[in-house]
Amino acid sequence: MLIILPLIIAIVLRVIPYIDNTVPLGYDPGIYKYEIERYWKGLPEIIPSDLENWDRQWSPPGLFMITSILHLYGFDSFDYYNYLFIFFDVIVVLAVYSAGKRFFSQEAGIIAALFYSVSLVQFKAFELFYYKNVVSIFLALIAIYLYKSKKYIPLVMTGAVVGAIHRPTFLIFGLVYLLSLCSDYFREQESKDILRKFVSGCLILLLAIAFYIPVHFSALLPLKGVVESTKEAVESIESGKEKKAIGGGHFITSEKYHYSAMYYLPLAVSGALVTLRMRKINPIIL
Repeated sequence: MLIILPLIIAIVLRVIPYIDNTVPLGYDPGIYKYEIERYWKGLPEIIPSDLENWDRQWSPPGLFMITSILHLYGFDSFDYYNYLFIFFDVIVVLAVYSAGKRFFSQEAGIIAALFYSVSLVQFKAFELFYYKNVVSIFLALIAIYLYKSKKYIPLVMTGAVVGAIHRPTFLIFGLVYLLSLCSDYFREQESKDILRKFVSGCLILLLAIAFYIPVHFSALLPLKGVVESTKEAVESIESGKEKKAIGGGHFITSEKYHYSAMYYLPLAVSGALVTLRMRKINPIIL
């Protein structure tokens, strides 16, 4: 029952900004509204074939495929998705708790959920209306839970949707998946389990890529944009002169990312020390 406390905290902190206020937070709601309605109007096409290159780069199809499905069930106003964003940001607390409990202990899950519910960094993502980020984080945590639980079919489906919604989160999820697979292999688990996890990982990657197979070859151009923005970010960080935001549409600079990480560093170090003391290296800590 202790999980109720972080849930209540998360709900209160995320509802307060909307008391007597119907205007969405952040700077991207207008673009989200445009994309959601664009996909609606494209039905029965799953992905509209007339999307511009910038559109394909900014808006991976996963989230808007989900909103199109919801549209068929009566979610025909953007106001619904404003409330749905609050809902997703709150249930991430449950995902954090579930993953923490599955990998560590119930106490660890509750503590992690409590820290998440009051996290200034995560509230910043909520304030900036990082819809894709929040939904993909929730699904990535569920996928990690499914990996540990050896539920391979739901794992493949959930992991692929993460890739279809938000590529940076999918990259982190992929690294965690790879480290977990290597860790399981060297621990000499049953070969059948290792094979199933390997095949599941390959299927996740293939299905995620399938979401980006273009109707026109020009749809592959977003990959060029991702590479270029990543290169610029790395070069600016190395030069120590980075002042602008990383990537288009982001108002969080690398300097702010570094300071944000400091909030979590003591927790990461303490968690690593505990696992080392228990002689149980956990890829999630890495």
